[in-house]
Amino acid sequence: MEKVIGIAGAVIATEHFFTFALPSLPTVKTLYRDKPDDIKRAYFIASGLSLATGVFISVGIKSWLPFLVTLFLVLIFGYLYEQALKGKIGGTIWAD
Repeated sequence: MEKVIGIAGAVIATEHFFTFALPSLPTVKTLYRDKPDDIKRAYFIASGLSLATGVFISVGIKSWLPFLVTLFLVLIFGYLYEQALKGKIGGTIWAD
């Protein structure tokens, strides 16, 4: 049960750090394509906070699963935001 709670905490923390630091994918696609440095800086901040939290939780419960889940999520978020900066994803249901 400890591992499940650790993984859940890592997932929730990562999601919160990214939604706090970065705008939504449609916003990145439409408003920030000409400002990729702002998005990349925020991505690195959210990534650092997420990975540090993943390490903290992993050490606390003596399992690397929360850190590995956090790392996986950070890489997924990185891919999604890079695609949004390129204009490939992040459309709305009304127009893309």
